[in-house]
Amino acid sequence: MMYLRILVLAFVFNSTVAFKLLPYFLMLIVVSISLVFFTNFKEKKDFNSNDDSGIDSGEQNPLELKTAFLFSVLFVLFAFITNWVSSGFGGQGLKLLSMIVGVTDIDPFILNLLQGRFVLDNTNLIVHLIIIATTSNNIIKLLYSLIWSNKNVKKKITLPFIVLISIGLFLGFIF
Repeated sequence: MMYLRILVLAFVFNSTVAFKLLPYFLMLIVVSISLVFFTNFKEKKDFNSNDDSGIDSGEQNPLELKTAFLFSVLFVLFAFITNWVSSGFGGQGLKLLSMIVGVTDIDPFILNLLQGRFVLDNTNLIVHLIIIATTSNNIIKLLYSLIWSNKNVKKKITLPFIVLISIGLFLGFIF
């Protein structure tokens, strides 16, 4: 869903970037969906069965005030950091920032890239930065899962994440 969500955001905020991002993200979306079907349906046992899947089913409202406040703080923080890195260190600095930002919520960073509130005229660079950020985010998600999930979940998600990370790294290197 991350790729689809970011692609929709790109079309809303910067259609030029969205169209350049489209072939890469369509490929990642198709691969992700294929991996979900392969992972969940290769066994007769459903992934969401009553076994201890290691998934927290606690209800949380993503629209609560605390979440909105955190997002707004991150948005302003990433706007400041992205502008500072862009003007001080250029594209190479932004590539490093894209890698680092993966350990946080990448949406504020990507929204700042898409809205172009700083000196970045190169849409190819923005596409590259988004690919780096999503790949970095997948790496941290895999690490979180390997640390805090049970053995069954680890077995099911490791290969799909490695495939997505490998594709992301490949795409990051071809730019």
